Amino acid sequence: MMAELNEKPKDWQAEVIVRLLDCLVTIARLGPEEQGRAPITMASRADEAVVEAVDFLEAHFTEAIGLADLAQRLHLSPSYLSRSFTKRMGMGIVEYQHHLRVEEACRLLRHSEEPIGRIAGMVGYDEVAYFSRCFRDQMGTSPREYRYAYKTR
Repeated sequence: MMAELNEKPKDWQAEVIVRLLDCLVTIARLGPEEQGRAPITMASRADEAVVEAVDFLEAHFTEAIGLADLAQRLHLSPSYLSRSFTKRMGMGIVEYQHHLRVEEACRLLRHSEEPIGRIAGMVGYDEVAYFSRCFRDQMGTSPREYRYAYKTR
């Protein structure tokens, strides 16, 4: 096993993380029927609002969407929406926005030759440094290292 580890490329862990995230995203996108479970019924307005919020955020993740604007769109108070979203999704709204943006950035880094600064803008970040920090926080590697690890496999 040690010989195998020594033969791996420098940033092999980033590639493993990418493949794992791709797998998890694919599983998460499967409907309940495909996962062998009965469909989930939304029993409360909060559940419905969180589903609506997720749908809206997924469609508009490149835009700057404030909590107040999203809450107004869903006819809820900002604090109630924030609490409900965090309770049901396991992360806050801003964290979810960053997750969506980094997920798309990973796809672009793997499948395009666009410069990293341009990719940052394409996924909704005005500053490359902030994009890089958010990317590293989620992926454990920089966008450049991520791209390199994917291209050299």
